[in-house]
Amino acid sequence: MRARPKEADPDLQLLDNTTALIQLLEAGGRMAQVLTATDPADEDPFLLGPDLLDQLKLKGQIMRRHRLDAEEFLFPPHK
Repeated sequence: MRARPKEADPDLQLLDNTTALIQLLEAGGRMAQVLTATDPADEDPFLLGPDLLDQLKLKGQIMRRHRLDAEEFLFPPHK
């Protein structure tokens, strides 16, 4: 199986952006600049949940776990 170069892999670029945002927030980034719901029940696609940092970490775990799932279909060995 051929490996995709990192700079050409949009999934890895998204993961890098997610990781950078996690690091920024953990280093004291201003969560006050991010609009979040005060109650998780109020969260929707346009209003982030109050546990944004935990959600970003979960997103990173899911992306790392599944990013190679479609690799054999996107880059078949005979090409």
